[in-house]
Amino acid sequence: DEQGQPIDTSSQLDHTDDANGPINSPSDLGQLLASSEEVRSCYVTKSFQFFYGRDVDSPDACSMAQLLASFKGSAYSLSELLVSLTQTDAFLYRPVLTPEAP
Repeated sequence: DEQGQPIDTSSQLDHTDDANGPINSPSDLGQLLASSEEVRSCYVTKSFQFFYGRDVDSPDACSMAQLLASFKGSAYSLSELLVSLTQTDAFLYRPVLTPEAP
């Protein structure tokens, strides 16, 4: 720190589905999160939201399942996730929007 004292980076991660455990360094945290299916699923969801510019809706369930399976099948390759985002029904078909009532 500013006074030259060592920084204690040890901690405990709790209240997750599959990433609970002790953390002794920033790299431990990274490894714990990188091996978490919960984090991977969240990453796919956030990628969907970012690239499509909208939230995931119930009609997107099949697209999300396809993205998750593809991401897992590619050994969690980020470049393959980007390609998969272009191969879902959510990407290929634009939803019909109904005009809002005044």
